[in-house]
Amino acid sequence: MEKVILIIEDDQMIQRLLSRMIKRSGFAGQTEIFDNSEEVFTFVRQSEDQIVLALMDTSIHPNGDAALAQELLKLCPEINLVASSGHSEEDLRGPQHFGGIDLVAVLSKPFGMQDVKDLLVSLNLI
Repeated sequence: MEKVILIIEDDQMIQRLLSRMIKRSGFAGQTEIFDNSEEVFTFVRQSEDQIVLALMDTSIHPNGDAALAQELLKLCPEINLVASSGHSEEDLRGPQHFGGIDLVAVLSKPFGMQDVKDLLVSLNLI
């Protein structure tokens, strides 16, 4: 069974860049890119056992960031949730974004190759 990392991001340039960085870091699985929450939820319902990580931009779900994270956790309780944003880590962990949801990490934009690799190493994905 191949492991899957979800990239939930509305900027196509960042989607491609992040996917390439993940692969070049040595991740042997696949990346799946989504720019809206409904497509993510459909995919997760079909593939929940394979998903190991969700890299989530902010403002993707119409009901807010916390709603996106809660639904992902409901569908796939073992998923690692990481916020990827230009907002500060304090803001992302606060009530206006992920509302106290237990994010395993924050990948702050702009990020580099080493940031992505360090994240994957910390989660034992490479």
